[in-house]
Amino acid sequence: MRASSGYVSNDLFQCNGGNRITLTPSFSPLPMLDDTVWGINRWVAHAYTWTATSSQILNTPALIAQQNFFAKANHKGYFIKNNLGFDINYTLNGSKMPGPLNILHDGTSFSCGEGYSVNYSVRFLRKQFFNPGKYRIDIAADDGIRLSIDGGQTWLLNAFIEQSYSDSYTSTNTAFPGGVCLSGEVKLVVEYFQRPVDARVTVNFTLLSEIAPAINNLTICEGENATFQAGNFLSGGSYQWQYTDSGSGSFTNAANLPPFSGTQSNQLFISPVSDNLNNTIFRCRIDGWCPTPVYTDTALLKVLKDVVIAKQPMTAFVCSGDSVRFEIAANANEIFWERSLDNGLNFQPLGEGATYSGTTSSVLSVFPADSAWNNFLFRARLTGCAGMQYSNIVRAEEAEQIGSDVIPNIITPNGDGKNDVFRLNQTGLVTEEILLFDRWGMKIFSSAEAGIFEWNPLLGGTPFSAGVYFYLVKYRINCGKSEEKRGMLSVFY
Repeated sequence: MRASSGYVSNDLFQCNGGNRITLTPSFSPLPMLDDTVWGINRWVAHAYTWTATSSQILNTPALIAQQNFFAKANHKGYFIKNNLGFDINYTLNGSKMPGPLNILHDGTSFSCGEGYSVNYSVRFLRKQFFNPGKYRIDIAADDGIRLSIDGGQTWLLNAFIEQSYSDSYTSTNTAFPGGVCLSGEVKLVVEYFQRPVDARVTVNFTLLSEIAPAINNLTICEGENATFQAGNFLSGGSYQWQYTDSGSGSFTNAANLPPFSGTQSNQLFISPVSDNLNNTIFRCRIDGWCPTPVYTDTALLKVLKDVVIAKQPMTAFVCSGDSVRFEIAANANEIFWERSLDNGLNFQPLGEGATYSGTTSSVLSVFPADSAWNNFLFRARLTGCAGMQYSNIVRAEEAEQIGSDVIPNIITPNGDGKNDVFRLNQTGLVTEEILLFDRWGMKIFSSAEAGIFEWNPLLGGTPFSAGVYFYLVKYRINCGKSEEKRGMLSVFY
């Protein structure tokens, strides 16, 4: 870049230097934060200035104790470091902190050109989630550096004196050759101070051995075998598998009794898997490697049976412009709705979008219906332990004429499959709403609340008694004007 004011200069002075060129910063400074703010899975590095109480080299604990490195009144701003481990070398930037964006930090509250070169300190704060394991931590700095894993209450590594970078290196490997146990959220603090001339700070975390990795959810067919694994076996540790079927967090220790084995090892075997274990949650407790017990993540066991279709979809009679609903009830692993345009010779899976909704659920909705749907056939393809099954084939037809016995006045819910439920004859009409009341006028059923247009007095908790009930139904005949009827319904068992 050249600056012209009667002469040519080949020098570029950006943010500092004798001759200056005004440049627009390539970033906007971050808003200021209180110096107690922590980073969540990133470092928030609060920067301070300080004045030495002595001209001596600060190489003794007594001299260090006299300094006020982190006075709140001297808090100048902060910068961000995303990576857990970092090596910030301010020496390459004239020892000036915080340094250029994307080189020495990942965002800062300092403006371009703002910074400090002598007698500054930085407190790095980070709340970090660790997968349970043993870690080696290494730090080094020119000048003082120390690290805490308990929020600054104690210092796991401490080299907090004025010194050269090469002399400052300290590691947990000396006192903890097997590594330091870190698990869950850990409050990390790194404190660093700088005096002339060089300025560099390095922090590294190395995973030595993972104690409790995530365990995977399992979906197993009834009668098959299942295995959960809590990582590789670690000598010196003890294992205890636990389970709960409530999801409440109250776990029971698994015993080496059928169907469980390996309950005190890193592998839990279940043979065979029975239906009563469906939706059971498992985890493993590991002792002996950390001061407190370590737990794996939880894993869900889903047990599948052969597909049984409890309720088949039904052909829908609708008016043009209305939406269509096809519903199936089955214990399938997966449901895929399909459509045929050639009278059932070929079926293609439906895609989710503006026309079809719920294409992989128990309820398929089609928007909107018109005469074109008369040529479409629909079915559900279900997968389970015994392979693939298909539902009945249904269609959406426009309502044309009303038949007899539109609204029944007697039902016999005895489970024989005949006249068991109260519903309108769907031929030739579109049901809009059904309301049922007992003899005292209390509402006992609403199609809007139930999501269905039929009432079975045996379902929904306590069965309703035999007797007389009252209905209010709304429907459209021949896709015309809505009609409303009221009447009495007798229930006989």
